[in-house]
Amino acid sequence: MSWNFGQMRDDITSIARIVDATRKSQVETMIKTEYQKLWYSKPWKFVRAETHIQTVAPKTAGTISITAGASAVVGVGTSFAATDVGAYLWPGTHVSPLQVLTFTDTTHITTEPYLGTTDLSGVTYKLYRWRYSLPADFDRPVTSQEPNNLIDLNWLSETHFRFLHPFPRIEGNIGDLCVIWDAVTPYLYVHPVPSKATLIPLVYRKAVTLPTADGSSFYLPDIAQSYLFNKCSARVHLEVKQDINLYNSWMAEVIGDYMQLISLHLDATEKVIMDYPGRNRHDTSDTEGYYRTNPRSKSYWGL
Repeated sequence: MSWNFGQMRDDITSIARIVDATRKSQVETMIKTEYQKLWYSKPWKFVRAETHIQTVAPKTAGTISITAGASAVVGVGTSFAATDVGAYLWPGTHVSPLQVLTFTDTTHITTEPYLGTTDLSGVTYKLYRWRYSLPADFDRPVTSQEPNNLIDLNWLSETHFRFLHPFPRIEGNIGDLCVIWDAVTPYLYVHPVPSKATLIPLVYRKAVTLPTADGSSFYLPDIAQSYLFNKCSARVHLEVKQDINLYNSWMAEVIGDYMQLISLHLDATEKVIMDYPGRNRHDTSDTEGYYRTNPRSKSYWGL
């Protein structure tokens, strides 16, 4: 059976004979909380999405000029873009890259200060981009794959990544794919920077969208909605009605739904925890996300 947010709240409160507006509001909060817990509890098939990240070849069009000790880069015939911020510029025969800091227009950007002693005028360059935007509903990486080469997707802070890679290697086989948070926005960093346009398949977990109105949908299969309904009904009868017998009856339905979920919506290699409710229950000490990103761990994503 399928519900929208308002229908589930009304059915739960009707069965429990709850008419008080405050109690109904508490049930709404309970539904949202359990929905979010279910969504993030395991790598369900219904929370996954697939996409492709299109990397780009280094930019080389036109020429550039930089004054010694300055940060302003002036191009002629260049095609700089806002997406170049964070990329690395190799001007002429300069031995080290300059990170792009700001974008003004197609012929003007600023970089880290050019520390050479001689002005560069009308020189060739290469601009390597290694940071790429992820889908708007991206929450966590699952895996990524190059042709014939499975790549682990690391989850790092930007500080940690730059400690490991203070200067990007260029034009090599992709060896590291890292998802990095920049403020509140995650990006995919590709290293070494590819020398040509490359299509990278990406499997990721979508972020949950909590219901905000009575007509809001749950983005769940029917069996998961049944689990959510029964779990909330069990909690209402325990916490509000304080009826342990009805609570136990509802929990029997919850466990039955959960086992069907495991059967239908986890791959065989992911059925690593069959005990209920499972270990590592929303482990707040797991700040690095190890159990959420390491499929070889037998205690990751515990319900």
